[in-house]
Amino acid sequence: MKKKINLSAFFGELIRNNNFLKILAVFLAIFAWIYILYNVNPVNEVVFEKVEVDLSFEGSVPDRNGYMYLMEDPNLTVRVTVSGSRTELLNLSKEDIKATLNMDSVISAGTYNIGVSVNTGNSKLTVAEVYPKNFTIEFAKEEQRVLPVELQASGSLPNGYSIENREISPKEITVTGPSEIVEQISKAYFTVSLTNMKENFTGTYNLSLVNEAGENIDRRYLT
Repeated sequence: MKKKINLSAFFGELIRNNNFLKILAVFLAIFAWIYILYNVNPVNEVVFEKVEVDLSFEGSVPDRNGYMYLMEDPNLTVRVTVSGSRTELLNLSKEDIKATLNMDSVISAGTYNIGVSVNTGNSKLTVAEVYPKNFTIEFAKEEQRVLPVELQASGSLPNGYSIENREISPKEITVTGPSEIVEQISKAYFTVSLTNMKENFTGTYNLSLVNEAGENIDRRYLT
């Protein structure tokens, strides 16, 4: 014979049980916190520091028109603030954020304030702030020149010795950079000391680029 359970008495007993009421209160508080967190105030913000900016220069308007940017350090970063629901933000990483420079306005040499465009790849999120919003970048006309490589000797060989043959490799170099700088280059050479030299030798030497006055050329933007 099955025993009947009096549900009214059972729940009445639970209600009069302090421990049960405490546990129930905890569960209700957790449920209320989750509900408020995701529904009552769903908009949150997350700040991402040092997001790398992609210059996207190859194929850009200035690149197609023969211009180059003058930056000693092209590794640009920005701080990005993204807003949205907590659920969407939890799935967003810094690697998901794409920051690029729009160079469409660069149509001649000069200095420009280039704006930063940011995309999270998620239409449910909003880019609330980008800092800095733009970068000041100088552009110059790009030029290439082919220059012969010259050997410049210093000192003198010991008595009875002479140079019978010299081979230079490469015999010429291609220099690329701002036209105003490239046009100033008069000579590309390297220096070899002949003092106390009595045997055949090979070596690797640093090239010097000078203008007509023999002054060194600024090579920061040359390749």
